[in-house]
Amino acid sequence: MIETTVPWALARWTTVPATTPAPLLEQVGTLRREDVAVCEANAALQAENAVLHERVQELEAGLGQNSYNSPRPPSSDPPQAPAKRPPPPSGRRRGSQPGYSDTFRALLPVEQVDVIVTLVPEQCRRGARAALARTAKRAADLRSGYWRW
Repeated sequence: MIETTVPWALARWTTVPATTPAPLLEQVGTLRREDVAVCEANAALQAENAVLHERVQELEAGLGQNSYNSPRPPSSDPPQAPAKRPPPPSGRRRGSQPGYSDTFRALLPVEQVDVIVTLVPEQCRRGARAALARTAKRAADLRSGYWRW
């Protein structure tokens, strides 16, 4: 650091002996080297500040994201995130639409059938045997052409 003193009056300067310039030039050189080091440190700090500013912007942008406005799953939503709104109704009723024709395989005529195989499970999924008896009865009625439900 440079020591500063109160400026002397002009009359006092005339009484000060002239000094050699070598110490002053050495001090100027030291100050210039310090100035270069300070400028380099300042440039490094500015670059680091720009990187950190960019990182803060990325993090702030991520704070406002939830499953409603980004591809993130709903499980990643914070508790205060707004709930997803259901899609607007399309105006159509549920189920098959008017004008839609069902596609299924048509039954063969009786003349073209070679073998009829009756497949009746031994036990239904829920274990009710009465339902099996009704199913077997219906299968027999269907084969004979008599329909009773």
